[in-house]
Amino acid sequence: PTVLVEWARRQRGLVLRSDLSPLPGELLEIRGLRFVPRQTKAGSQVFFERLLGEAGLTMEDLDPCREVLSEQDVVQTVAAGRADAGFALASLAAGFKLPFVPLGEERFDLLVDRRAWFEPPFRKLLAFCRSAAFGEKAAELGGYDVSGFGTVHFNGA
Repeated sequence: PTVLVEWARRQRGLVLRSDLSPLPGELLEIRGLRFVPRQTKAGSQVFFERLLGEAGLTMEDLDPCREVLSEQDVVQTVAAGRADAGFALASLAAGFKLPFVPLGEERFDLLVDRRAWFEPPFRKLLAFCRSAAFGEKAAELGGYDVSGFGTVHFNGA
């Protein structure tokens, strides 16, 4: 007995060194760039490699740097100039004022026990997430879309 409710959508894509010229506008244009990957089984790395495959590329078409453990590490590596590009969240790129090329979007959902749905703490969370302050913070972060928040995608009996 669970409810699957939409929380937010966020953009993932290429984070690029700001002094890179010309800036790649699509995935095919990163061939040969120093690229900072995540660890092999990280969800974002799996997603990125799927996008590479759809574009007819593999990691061997890039010049991979040392793997890092988080998307924050990806963006910091690019910002420090130790890599030309990486795959991370738009919000992280914005925080470092780095160029960003969107490549995909992912939806975050909350899976909630149906009884908890009606409990005061969860109702309070839902109310906050519908507030102007929440929407403004999401917009400030960049790359987040909370317009679908609260959409029920599954309501199991």
